[in-house]
Amino acid sequence: MRNCCSVMVGVDFFGGGERSMTEPQIDLKDERQKDIVKEALKEGLREWLDEQFARVGRWTLTGIAAAGFFVLMWTWLSLHGWKGPGG
Repeated sequence: MRNCCSVMVGVDFFGGGERSMTEPQIDLKDERQKDIVKEALKEGLREWLDEQFARVGRWTLTGIAAAGFFVLMWTWLSLHGWKGPGG
């Protein structure tokens, strides 16, 4: 697992000096840079969600949806006079 909070010192190739990698030099007032950051965040979030979906699995989500549908139908039928099995 990656440590996102560690401080690394890198070389600023454009300025020639060292800078901290935890403090990116991004000007969010610049629309081009703002769009680049927005797309990077979207891509990162999409990758994370894909990983979480794969971890949970399609069958688990389908099972949860089926159980929810069953509860809704049972409640609706019970409110309309159905007694259920053995009732």
